[in-house]
Amino acid sequence: MRVFRAFIRAYPEGEIIVIAQDTETCGPLWFDLVEGIFDAPGAAEDLPVRLAVLEPPDIGNRSFFKNYPEHVARLLNARRSRNLRVPRRDTGVIFALEPVHYEKDIPTARYPLKDYRPALYAAALYGDTYMLLWAPEGGWWQIPPDMAEQYRHLKQGGVAGVRFAPPVPRTLDAYAPFLYRDMGGRVGSLEVLGQEVEVMKNGRGAALLFWEDTADVLHLSARTGIVTAVNLMAEERLYFTPKEDRVLIPPLYGPVLVEGIPLKEYALPASVGMTMNSPIVAGITQSPVEISIDNSLTVPLRGTLALLADSAYALGAASFPIDLPPGQSASYTRMLRGISSLGMRPEFTISLAITRESPITRKIVFPVAPEERFSFFCDGMAPGALVADPFPDGGQMPLLLSCDVRGRLTCYDTGACAVRWSRRVSGSCTSPPLLLKDSQGDVRAGISTMQGRLTLFNLAGEEKLLLMNRAKHGVAPVALTTEENTGDLLVMADDKDISLYDSRGALTHRIPAPGRAHYLLADPVQPGLFFLAASGGGDTPDAKAEEPDGGGHPRLLICFNDRGHKVWDASFAAGLSCSPVIIGNVAGVGPGVCIGDSEGGIVCLNARDGTVLESYPGKKRSGTVLKMAGVPSVPGGGAWVFYLANKAIHARPLAAASSGEKQREPWDMRVDRPSVLAPLPGGDGLVVGTADGSLYALDTSGALLWEDHNGLGAVTGITLFNSTIAQGSYMCAVCSVGHEVRGLHIRPELLPKVPLHLNSLNAP
Repeated sequence: MRVFRAFIRAYPEGEIIVIAQDTETCGPLWFDLVEGIFDAPGAAEDLPVRLAVLEPPDIGNRSFFKNYPEHVARLLNARRSRNLRVPRRDTGVIFALEPVHYEKDIPTARYPLKDYRPALYAAALYGDTYMLLWAPEGGWWQIPPDMAEQYRHLKQGGVAGVRFAPPVPRTLDAYAPFLYRDMGGRVGSLEVLGQEVEVMKNGRGAALLFWEDTADVLHLSARTGIVTAVNLMAEERLYFTPKEDRVLIPPLYGPVLVEGIPLKEYALPASVGMTMNSPIVAGITQSPVEISIDNSLTVPLRGTLALLADSAYALGAASFPIDLPPGQSASYTRMLRGISSLGMRPEFTISLAITRESPITRKIVFPVAPEERFSFFCDGMAPGALVADPFPDGGQMPLLLSCDVRGRLTCYDTGACAVRWSRRVSGSCTSPPLLLKDSQGDVRAGISTMQGRLTLFNLAGEEKLLLMNRAKHGVAPVALTTEENTGDLLVMADDKDISLYDSRGALTHRIPAPGRAHYLLADPVQPGLFFLAASGGGDTPDAKAEEPDGGGHPRLLICFNDRGHKVWDASFAAGLSCSPVIIGNVAGVGPGVCIGDSEGGIVCLNARDGTVLESYPGKKRSGTVLKMAGVPSVPGGGAWVFYLANKAIHARPLAAASSGEKQREPWDMRVDRPSVLAPLPGGDGLVVGTADGSLYALDTSGALLWEDHNGLGAVTGITLFNSTIAQGSYMCAVCSVGHEVRGLHIRPELLPKVPLHLNSLNAP
């Protein structure tokens, strides 16, 4: 903090830029540092403080650039000190790209050109004020050897030293930092030709920035000037003149800027907006809403601005007279009141009536979010959580155990909404914790690390046991419920052995591993059995092809009992592309094990003998199965398996229990960057988590039950458990890359009577 205050004294009209990597990779002290930096200027409130994000994780994803500034503001606000009473200054976020890096002395492109050029525009468009080009190893300059020799006497060295830099190859000219100079300023967004476009304003009127190829003809009203289409990859220009009272723009390759459009036609609708100061929460709704308008015209804007709410809500008087000079803006606030149900997407209409002009309307849709019952932060990304004791110490709500990548295990009381205790272990954790019950019913929580350490704690936070894997490569251990119910066993597998321990840490069985272990799973719905997916051992070409270093997948699934004896095995030519799942009851014959392969195929096996219960062979371009979840057969409904492949969710019914069971149809649905699947309680469907922090709960027909878009990072784990707060309700605990664990309360009376059927899962 002294450095920042010294800088402020020396340069009171300067600017502070904090350069950091993506917030998803930071540690817990980073937030304290940034909070101190933002508060360091003190009375110098006009001194700009900006956060520069170095190396965005996915420059090909433009939604990252658009949403990240708001994401950072929400994250810093959530992590701010509880005793900080003064409002924090606005967080200015800028983006820093490093287009060129050096392989030895050769300048080399860091990103594909097709990703870099749109990212350059996205960084400039959505960032605050400007963007940075990062060049710690050198940029578009040449320093001959003789010139470098002249600076050898200087004391500065390292990255600050002057050294030889060869000329930049012509192949990198397209990576030079230049932008189309006449883009203008951003007005807002609109949906045009089926895609969201950015509406700009420059000296020629309005301009439309299409990020993707336009698939249809764009019809524009006639005007005296020429409409220009500028391809932003190569800055090639096409010109279009009015014909028969209109201008027709044929399909174009994106990203493309179409400029020379009347301001009233696109800029004025884009300048009208509506924001919710707090999410619409299911139940009794009282949320402040704000509507705003900017006069993007060159003449005064006079008329009436009105907001029409969905039929389920009341707004009071929501019609406002406006008289805005050019370049001025206005905003109006009203309280939204009504009853909201989960799964609703209420639609609001903003109407702008201008004197002697046709009215302009814009429809805006907002989601309804579930109640957030609790939230707490970990020291890093949380890979998952689980429920410990349903009623600890006579309480009414269970304990929730979560761990993070920095090795901290946290025990959270979901009834008191408070952390009971947390413990740190040595190593990095990338799998959820596990629970182990002894013969007396006492529960211990285990946390395993990538270094092969497994530490067990009791529910008071006391360390009880430490075990180590004998080999470097191992998979996350599992707790196995014994068939005699005499206490759980701990199963650990690595390249050499499969080891079974009792709850006291005593080794009960050890058997040679059949190959390299990839996935290990067990579930109380099938006591006495555990399952291992492994690569075949040996030095044969087929065995080597299965190794992950060669891009292969394990082809062998083996079932063992709690005495270490093999019960059955099955091999799959296409390999297991993700962890199998155990489904409690399939077709009335008992638990099943479902596997997904690299060709998009699904096979469901009887967990007890390995016979095939159902199969769906992969089809051409089906894609690799990435994640799976399943729901068991319940009265009135059969079992289902859900999986992610080829940027979509796929649902497949498993074998019917009887010929009289209702016919169930498979379905598929597109989803934007899914990351996690989890089954809903009672076999009602599944929850999908995405990389932008969204959640979607679907029933077994694919209809939307509820959704949430208030997460602080990519969803990494979902745990669902029954709640005693209201009859039939349940909690959804969500872990994220943003270090947060949230608890959402889902009440059955708030679920939709007629759920929506969507074509794809995207935030409204």
